[in-house]
Amino acid sequence: MVLFFHLPASIERKFREKAMQKYGYSKGALKKAMEDAIEDWLAKNTEATPPE
Repeated sequence: MVLFFHLPASIERKFREKAMQKYGYSKGALKKAMEDAIEDWLAKNTEATPPE
């Protein structure tokens, strides 16, 4: 799946800096950082199933 979106330049710059700090300058670092960010967002914004 491919997603396309625009970020403000200041957010993109900060994201790239943090991604490179965490994952290095290797190929795939931004992809991994974006996957982590989306997973974190989903975890925070997905309602848990209430216990029965």
